[in-house]
Amino acid sequence: RRAPRVEKKSKSALAIKQCPEDPQVITAVAELFSSERKIDKARKWFDRAVLLNPDLGDSWVRYYAFLKSGNHGTKEQQQQLKEKCVAAEPKHGELWTRITKDMKYRHKSAGEHLELACQRLQEATSESKSILGVREK
Repeated sequence: RRAPRVEKKSKSALAIKQCPEDPQVITAVAELFSSERKIDKARKWFDRAVLLNPDLGDSWVRYYAFLKSGNHGTKEQQQQLKEKCVAAEPKHGELWTRITKDMKYRHKSAGEHLELACQRLQEATSESKSILGVREK
């Protein structure tokens, strides 16, 4: 069951109070702003998440997915983010390690891992929306 918007906002505020420097919390807040179409705020929070812990691949993946979806980022911005991710060489994160530890993808570069993880995230999001009966615009 998806939480109502007001509930998400209050839980986000509480999480930020309790863990103001946690990149996973910051990323979740960025995604909340994105879902509310507050694009500039979302971008700032995603930037903050990858700066707080560049080793957390999931933040890079979610930021990259944000830039690729809904025209929130140009091809140049996507490429710049990919280059920053490659330079950061992330090693942790649930989504990230699912790709990087998969034997099929072990020979791939960080940029290719970013693309693959983003694709997986978008597929999972589409599946959950179809299960819940949510129509995409």
